[in-house]
Amino acid sequence: MLRKLGIRADVAANGLEALDALQRLPYDLVLMDCQMPEMDGFEASIEIRHHELMSGRAQRTPIVAMSANARIEDRERAMSGGMDDYLVKPVKVEDLESALKRWVPGFTERYAAAQEEIAVETQRAMNGDNPPIDMRKVESMFHNDEQAQSELLALYLSSTQSLIEQLTAACAARECAKAVARAHEIKGASAYIGAHEIREIARNMEHAAKVDNWEKVQEGMDELEPAFIRAWAFVNEIEIREQDSGFRIRDSEKPLRALPES
Repeated sequence: MLRKLGIRADVAANGLEALDALQRLPYDLVLMDCQMPEMDGFEASIEIRHHELMSGRAQRTPIVAMSANARIEDRERAMSGGMDDYLVKPVKVEDLESALKRWVPGFTERYAAAQEEIAVETQRAMNGDNPPIDMRKVESMFHNDEQAQSELLALYLSSTQSLIEQLTAACAARECAKAVARAHEIKGASAYIGAHEIREIARNMEHAAKVDNWEKVQEGMDELEPAFIRAWAFVNEIEIREQDSGFRIRDSEKPLRALPES
């Protein structure tokens, strides 16, 4: 979601890791999960403000709370603990975008630049020999059933996005078994749909995670997210081009077919 908005993000598995990251690098914004192991978001935010005060830093890092609780008392607790904004999970992209506009200087310009880059890459992919998704493979599975094709593409995008989020968390926590499993699932689904670039990245990540080569795993993650965005933009471009023929990327009234396990 952040990549689509032109934001480069680092992931911390808990509040302690977030504190450590902020000691090493300056960040434009912190998206703080209120419920985390070891040190939750409330404690972490108090510690961040304490460190800022003790170090004499003039710049205050904006902290946006993210919580499944929509109660007023939870929001007030976040604000009184040093947070600046509050988003209720599951977070909608438009709410996240609004928060970024409020708290990240120059976000609008970054977002416009990111969208332009995605559009250029998507157009290049549409006209090239190696598109993000091999539509010939999708079409061969369902022939002229455009609705079935759209359902499969929608399922691939939604399931892979979820798997990437899980893989990101596993990599941040250096959980080898989970990282291997999620990379393997992404590899299998991508091979099935014809997303060859994503399949190859996931394959390399799976191998690297098996031998605890976290540097290579992180390199793969840096490649995986942009590759997925290219696939996402590619599918949406197909939707735009085929609207007049009735092709749709998602039909919420019909069940999505399951991707095969591998």
